[in-house]
Formats: sequence, C-alpha cells, structure tokens
Amino acid sequence: MLGWAGLTKPRRATLHQISPGLAKAVRPIYTSPPNIGDAKPDDTIHFSYQRFDEPGHGIKYERELFQALQLFQRSIPQLRGLTLQPQVRQGRTIADVVGESKTRYVVIELKVGDGGYGVAEQLLTYLREAREGNDVNDRKLSGMIISGRSNPDRERELAERSKAEGFETTWLLFEHSFRLRPPGRPSPT
Repeated sequence: MLGWAGLTKPRRATLHQISPGLAKAVRPIYTSPPNIGDAKPDDTIHFSYQRFDEPGHGIKYERELFQALQLFQRSIPQLRGLTLQPQVRQGRTIADVVGESKTRYVVIELKVGDGGYGVAEQLLTYLREAREGNDVNDRKLSGMIISGRSNPDRERELAERSKAEGFETTWLLFEHSFRLRPPGRPSPT
C-alpha cells in the first residue's frame, strides 16, 4: 500500500473497504500480510504487482502509480473530490493525469523516481497550455508532481518558477508502505 508522507493514514475500516478492490484489480495486487483486513496497529503493510519473492517488487511504472492513486485517492487530501483522468492532451502535450472538479483543475505529473532535470519545465508547460486552452474555464488551476524520491534542487526550481509564472504547485512523495497505529499515539521513529 501507499503511505503519504505527513498525511492521514487509512483507518482499519478503510482497509476492509479496499481489500475487495485489490482482489478484483485488472492486474493482481499482492499484499504482505496477505489479508490486510487483519492488520494490527503498528503493522507495516506492503503491496506489489509481483509476488514478494520475485526481485524488484513494488511500483516501477507511472501507470502503476496512477492505479495506486485511484485506489487511495480518498486518503490524499490534495486529491479528494477530483475525478482523475490519465493521459489528458493539453494543447500539443499530454499530461500524465488531470484531476477535475467543478471548481478545480489540477495537472499532475507522475515520476517513479525523482523526476530529474526538466520535470519543472514539463509541469509548467502543461499548466501554461491548460491556462491558454478552454479546459480550465473559471476553475482554479494548479499543478502537482508526485514522485518516488525527493530532489531538493528540482523542488526549489519548481517553487521559484511556479511563483514567477503565478501558478500554485505542490510536490508530494509516495512511499510503498505505511505503518498503522491507533489515533493519538506517536508514530515510531
């Protein structure tokens, strides 16, 4: 499963709700422990598109990251209330994901690694084209990068360039696991 740094973790009831969805996924999703509904506080739960005894399990491709976002969207405050659509054409380019609601239009760039050079320009290009096109209308336009690793130089570049162009942007990191704990109890370090 995914843990979102600094954000609310799913409750046990949520785990019971998503278990059937994981079992019915287009690709099999393996969890450790196998029945996540039986997880106890402080258990670490992992998921993968490969069996855990195979090398390299975990999220390797952006399409897998998109599928995970769909499964856990309600646990991510920045994505609540949005309809997520993959690979949306923005003028001449194609954004990885666009999240839409009546009041918001969010362009999302997915990176399994840290994004590397050019990721800020990539997102800003999508945002410029969305602003110039007819897709946004009167909705609030913003951008988001979701990546597997931190890249302080690219994060700083995105913040500076976004501010200069008048865009609101966010950079979130995803993790492959999370730890369950009772409310009010500090997270173990």
